[in-house]
Amino acid sequence: MGDRQFSMSRGPWAAARKIWAPLLVVLAIAVVLIAQPWKDSSAPLVQPGSTASSRAAAGSARSSTGAAGKPSASDAPGRTGSSAAPGEPKSCELASLPEEARRTAELIRAGGPFPHPRNDGVTFGNHEGRLPAHPRGYYREYTVPTPGAKHRAQRRIVTGGDPATAPPQWYYTGDHYDSFCRITGV
Repeated sequence: MGDRQFSMSRGPWAAARKIWAPLLVVLAIAVVLIAQPWKDSSAPLVQPGSTASSRAAAGSARSSTGAAGKPSASDAPGRTGSSAAPGEPKSCELASLPEEARRTAELIRAGGPFPHPRNDGVTFGNHEGRLPAHPRGYYREYTVPTPGAKHRAQRRIVTGGDPATAPPQWYYTGDHYDSFCRITGV
């Protein structure tokens, strides 16, 4: 009986294990390397003082979503002010944002109900570091509906601080956290 087990370990399966095990390890390493980001995540996507036309010419412009979640220049936040403090996004008036953003701001001030209760009001991690640094749990995110989209799409309002219904900081993104503007006039 002992010989039989010994002979099976030296049979055709032993040869297959010798071939497939190293291949699986190489495949796993390749998957991990491919999944790594190829760009420096600490580098800003938009250089200070750049304009939409210069970003588009450089091929790095990112626009917000319009109907059905497709890019639309009309959803870009209206930015005001010539400069913002380092680490602070430029400002935009609430009135200049899409109507859905204004309705979302009203829902936030009322404490809900929100269209996506499992996703709205949850902690926003600020992992990209595009907003001023604060401890985890400081920021909350809310979905801004996109007409024609069948999912949450890319538009969000991110608030910072307490109380949740009257936070001191409000931000809008139309491109799923690639860029923000600080909302004024809330």
